[in-house]
Amino acid sequence: TLDGRYVVSLVHTGLSEPRSLVLFPLKGLMYWLDLGAPAKIERAYMSGANRSALIDKDLGWPNGLSLYNDRLYWIDGRTEKLESCDLEGKDRQVMLSFSGNVHPFGMIARNGMLYWTDRFSRNVSRIPISSNLTNADAKTVATTVNTPYGIAYYRADSTRRGKNACSTNNGGCEQVCLPEPSGRKCFCSMGVLDSDERSCRDPDSYLVVVVFNEIHTFVLDAKNGALFPAKEPFTNATKPLHVAVDPTTEYVYYTDITVPAIVEVIPATGKKRTIIAEKPVQYPDNVAVDHVSKLLYYTDRQSNIIGIVSIDGSWRKTLVGELDEPRGLALDIEDGMVYWSDWGDRSEER
Repeated sequence: TLDGRYVVSLVHTGLSEPRSLVLFPLKGLMYWLDLGAPAKIERAYMSGANRSALIDKDLGWPNGLSLYNDRLYWIDGRTEKLESCDLEGKDRQVMLSFSGNVHPFGMIARNGMLYWTDRFSRNVSRIPISSNLTNADAKTVATTVNTPYGIAYYRADSTRRGKNACSTNNGGCEQVCLPEPSGRKCFCSMGVLDSDERSCRDPDSYLVVVVFNEIHTFVLDAKNGALFPAKEPFTNATKPLHVAVDPTTEYVYYTDITVPAIVEVIPATGKKRTIIAEKPVQYPDNVAVDHVSKLLYYTDRQSNIIGIVSIDGSWRKTLVGELDEPRGLALDIEDGMVYWSDWGDRSEER
């Protein structure tokens, strides 16, 4: 969204080098270029649905893409051509074949003119949208000191009037509304779409993942296998390594190897509490939760132990000592067993 509050991934498979993107909000369509092998021009609903390749032949490095008067225009840095087609990928026409040492990059079509940038000449040029064009019809309108890339057009009264299904009250969607040719589709940037297909709710299950110095939660989209954020990430960690979740409270516990410490986080508020730190632990690696007994099990690969600490931090104990770099850790709470991996001579024990 324009305020940066919500982010949704629409197309995340079958892409190689996506480049230029144009939207047709009144029809709920979007078009983009992909420089992969083969290079192609694709189209989809602005919701990401109904994706198809319009053109996938005789393209080199299609760079700039623009939409004007229900036609697509693109400029190719390898074939050195300016081409167009209708919105279905038909009626493909070569409008101009460039001469000389050129590398056109960005392009925009407005007011009967095509404007583009050229990386080699560092020029911004324009040409009228018409047939039977020659290189003599192209005019340089600016020369830049540095290499030009993208180009856009602004005019105060140039906004195309009209509405789509998302224009009023965000289409009735709680978070993100995306138009389609025959309506709209609601999306959730955080959480999952509820049964009313408008509002968002917390997911019934999600993955907790350590990403650098942050802890993220993701929900798996069963339809396409994509991961989407489930909750706001927790960013107030130093150097988290492994995480565990208490299924009765949803509290997250992670090992932090910089402090060093084992820390509790309440996802709903972001509030954190140190369970055990520094001298009792030297290099906490993995952590597991016994939610029945309210205990945390952890491996310490510098002290070479498997330890236990109560969730409130009031009691701790060394369960197994004299190990050689214990790492992975898993609990079988029902049968009362603990399993771990060891990077020493013994690879796995229980």
